[in-house]
Amino acid sequence: MQPPNIAAGRIVGVDNGWTAGMNTVRHPWLLRSDQYRRGLNIVNRGGVAQTRPGFSMKLILPPGNLQGMTYFRATKDNINKDYLICAVNGNIYAIPFPLQQPRSWESLRLKNLSFDSKAQMVYFAIAEKSVTILEDATVQLTPTYNVLMIQDGGITPAAFWDGEEQRHLLESAPALETPRGSWMTFSGGRLWIARDKIIIASDIYDPLKFTERLEGEGRGDFSVPKEITGLTSFVGDGRTEIVTIFTEDRSEIIQSGIRDRASWPTTPNFQSILFPSTGCVAGRSICFQSGLMWWYSPGGLVASDAAASSNLTSQINYKDAE
Repeated sequence: MQPPNIAAGRIVGVDNGWTAGMNTVRHPWLLRSDQYRRGLNIVNRGGVAQTRPGFSMKLILPPGNLQGMTYFRATKDNINKDYLICAVNGNIYAIPFPLQQPRSWESLRLKNLSFDSKAQMVYFAIAEKSVTILEDATVQLTPTYNVLMIQDGGITPAAFWDGEEQRHLLESAPALETPRGSWMTFSGGRLWIARDKIIIASDIYDPLKFTERLEGEGRGDFSVPKEITGLTSFVGDGRTEIVTIFTEDRSEIIQSGIRDRASWPTTPNFQSILFPSTGCVAGRSICFQSGLMWWYSPGGLVASDAAASSNLTSQINYKDAE
């Protein structure tokens, strides 16, 4: 213990941790007591700085053009089995959990599915199927199960896998199944597909059928001014589902929570502008954290708070402006 004469006159600083995190903008001498200038190989959770957790190698994927990866839980017939799905050179592999390096990747390949090996990206979306069309064209309700939808940007016909069945789909009549496209999202009981500047919606509760877009009062598709660069589903400020459509310099929404397609043409602002001058340049960057939607725009990383933006302003600030 220090003698009183040594500690006399000193100012003792007490802090509860690095709660304000890292600040690389200000000079180190000007930082607050709960900030640090730079951290290397650390994580900060609740103001506690710790060594970044390590990692272990689980898989070495097949060599070639890695085009995409996603997680999928097969629930058909109460399977409830988890898979890591990856696309390499146009081949789709389903790796069951717990992940183990296979002796042969061929045993894990979905052999009925084949996409363009040179496609820059393979797109995935998890949808839910609750109805089945019988041979006499009647609709039968079935227990809801997950369906993995797969696209390669319109080069190859769309495909699906539900943990059991796997095949490519026929867009033309009379089948009228899932059309080709790129970005996809499942919202309001429908699968929404982006194709260039067009948004296409599936039949209700059936991501494999697209007959309603050709008949009935709500037939037709939706369009935006430029090519679509991202697509996602979100819960808006009214606690209703919406589809957010991104182009490079603009964001729009569709009220997907309205399930009655016949009422779409008469619903005010069914399709409307979200941010007139903020778009998305990386569709895979769209994610959700603490109730906010984050994505990369041409100016940097941004976030959207649906509740706040409805009452304040359509202007949003870049989070990485420094």
